[in-house]
Amino acid sequence: MFSPKEIANNYIGIGAGKTKNTILCILILGVFGGMFTGFAGVAATVASATVTNGSLSRLLQGAMFPFGLIGSLIAGGEVFVGGALLLAPLAHREARFPAVMKTLIIVWIGNFIGASLVSALTVGGGTYSLFSNQAAVHAISLAVSKANMTFFMAFFRGIMCGFLVCIGVWVAFAAKDVAGKIIGLYMPIMMFVLCSFSNVVADMYYITCGLFLKAGGNYAAIAEESGVAVSTLTWSAMFANNMLPVTLGNFVGGGVIVGLGYWLVYTRREKRQGTPA
Repeated sequence: MFSPKEIANNYIGIGAGKTKNTILCILILGVFGGMFTGFAGVAATVASATVTNGSLSRLLQGAMFPFGLIGSLIAGGEVFVGGALLLAPLAHREARFPAVMKTLIIVWIGNFIGASLVSALTVGGGTYSLFSNQAAVHAISLAVSKANMTFFMAFFRGIMCGFLVCIGVWVAFAAKDVAGKIIGLYMPIMMFVLCSFSNVVADMYYITCGLFLKAGGNYAAIAEESGVAVSTLTWSAMFANNMLPVTLGNFVGGGVIVGLGYWLVYTRREKRQGTPA
């Protein structure tokens, strides 16, 4: 495995390379990252739809969700949360600020497209009619809870999630084979889901899924009969109460704490050496 210092050196080179991709390549990789995360969210939603024990429901969701990052790291994709680590090559002056911001913004847009596409396809395909529509009720309930957090609750949850996701990426970079990468990232991702921390890309799927379910069929009425406050689920609530604070929190937790933290420890005082592995 690579040592922490080698990981820092390798990521600086790899991260700098990401900022040099064309806009189209960054966008497509962002769409893939959003789709991988969306499919992980679908699996997590369906797996826990009929589980009444809260702890077990969270555990099942956490067990399903790591596929989102596994798909991006192994198959190829970009997610905004892990992309916050680009602050490390920026601090090392191997990436320029405009290029880093361009990359992060385009990845965010691609993630939103990809996650929303998975939501639309699964809603249109009747996935949430499973278990006598209980999957739909569960999906709408999740969306309502995520769209109605206070600003600082969402921000703090975003910080904690950003930290764990970027630690997962960092640990995966220590491995030299596929199995090692999957094992390394699995627990941090499982932990953030289990603890109900907020990942902006995951929430892109969860909330758009709830909004699409609310707009089509009789799912909204069924959810309201189950005591879900469906009327509070709106596009404006999604962006004001979730997308904005969670994005900021993910950036702080992943980029500032993990990215700049490890840069300060391992590479600040020296010129990067070697080629990315």
